Amino acid sequence: MRNMDESAWTAGFMAGGIFAAQCPYVRGSFEALDWYGGWIEGAATALDHGESTPRCGVAEAAARRHSDGIHTPRH
Repeated sequence: MRNMDESAWTAGFMAGGIFAAQCPYVRGSFEALDWYGGWIEGAATALDHGESTPRCGVAEAAARRHSDGIHTPRH
């Protein structure tokens, strides 16, 4: 099992929080996958707050999104 690239995920999370769409990593790379995973979480957090930027830190937002242990996709 591969470890997530935390810097790529965090960069994606921050970009998702403001709905920026420019992934800086090579398409299809593990870093790009982690970036997009972070982007999805960042965007979902921003939408949950009803604003374009998260109110809390990256770790707190991620913990809040996964605190129930159930991941529900957003479509």
